[in-house]
Amino acid sequence: MKKSVLLPLLLATGSTAFGQIYFGAGVGYFFPESDSSITSIISGGESNPEDGIGAIANIGYKVPTNGWHFEFEFQYFEPDSSVTSQATGAQSAAATGSNLGTGTYYTKNNAENYTYALNVYYDVLDSLETNWGLYAGGGIGATNLHQKVKISGPGGTVSDSNDKWLFTYQFLAGISYEPIEHLRFDFAYRYTLPENSNFTLFNQNVPVDSYDYQSLELSASYMF
Repeated sequence: MKKSVLLPLLLATGSTAFGQIYFGAGVGYFFPESDSSITSIISGGESNPEDGIGAIANIGYKVPTNGWHFEFEFQYFEPDSSVTSQATGAQSAAATGSNLGTGTYYTKNNAENYTYALNVYYDVLDSLETNWGLYAGGGIGATNLHQKVKISGPGGTVSDSNDKWLFTYQFLAGISYEPIEHLRFDFAYRYTLPENSNFTLFNQNVPVDSYDYQSLELSASYMF
């Protein structure tokens, strides 16, 4: 009997006196932008990365005496882009090392964005008797951006890939709601900025400048 009472008591004490650990997951809609793109390899054709849906996950800790939260977050989405342009065989040979003929070229950039960040944010409603939260904060981390490029011309197709780790920082804000004990839903906005970088594709340096993205995210968390 004593053991059955002791375990819930320890869990309750850990949740109140030592804060709350939580795990969360959800989906986001991402709006990437860039001043330059991988699709400029052939004939200078530029294309902005496409908007799309991605996944998010986090593990965090809530300080029991105030509204501060500390969390580790993961984001994944694919900011793809494509462009159609006109080029000569000499241009394709200079850009890729292969003469694919003169005519219409289709360049497809399939990018994979993996972001890992340590975030800190403050809930201004934490001290009130409410199930709602309103918070803002920021974080720093790293983004692994994996660029995969396929170029198709009149005479064939070539492809190449390269990835880089990029220092990243972000700003965030959101609202939360706890319908029942231990369960929380969040609707959040994030603005994420990886650093500029050069990617080695087809034996040449291809810059990606001012790459950043905004996201709207919906997630659920379980709090211990």
